[in-house]
Amino acid sequence: MKNQPFPVPTELYRLTLPRPSSNDLILLGVCSFCLMAGAHGQQKPLQPTSSKKLAAASAMTADYSLTSSSTAPSGTWRFTKGRLSVKRIDDRHFAILFACEWKKEPKAACSEWWTAQLRDGSLYLQDMNTDNISMHFDPATRAFTINSRGMDADSTLRTDVFHPDTQAIRDKALIRRMKTAQSNFESKENARVFGHYSTWEYSRARIQFPAQ
Repeated sequence: MKNQPFPVPTELYRLTLPRPSSNDLILLGVCSFCLMAGAHGQQKPLQPTSSKKLAAASAMTADYSLTSSSTAPSGTWRFTKGRLSVKRIDDRHFAILFACEWKKEPKAACSEWWTAQLRDGSLYLQDMNTDNISMHFDPATRAFTINSRGMDADSTLRTDVFHPDTQAIRDKALIRRMKTAQSNFESKENARVFGHYSTWEYSRARIQFPAQ
């Protein structure tokens, strides 16, 4: 047969093997156990999250106010107001809720939310819808920074910096938009369509801490 690397058998043969003794079965079981134990010992263990990174992630949990919003090149694709809320929602996940006000269109809808996961010693942002953003947190100053790359011809980069704010939100528009972000995060319909956040991929965008 052409283009066939190995000959194809035209008949199937059944081999008749002697029935193993009880001693043979015991020996076979011991060997199988040794092979399984050896294979298990060779598996790469999960990398634990360092105490330093756990402390940094815990320090990140807070409410923040926008302290600066700038773009390069300079433009109006930035915020005049903003509020960020970072909450730990279980042992491995954080919710990041965002309410804002556009400089160019103050009355336009402006809210967002993301989730992050502690995995392999680092804190990863969800892969879904985060292609154009990166996040940074400095535990020393507690500054939380979000960089967003625009889809315009200039690939405008917006840098938004937040610092902790223990005061309750008083701006009615930000209160309303924060409630929208919270509602969207808790949406049962979103969970039905996209799955529970714990089942998402967290592999591409790592939330950066100093010295990483």
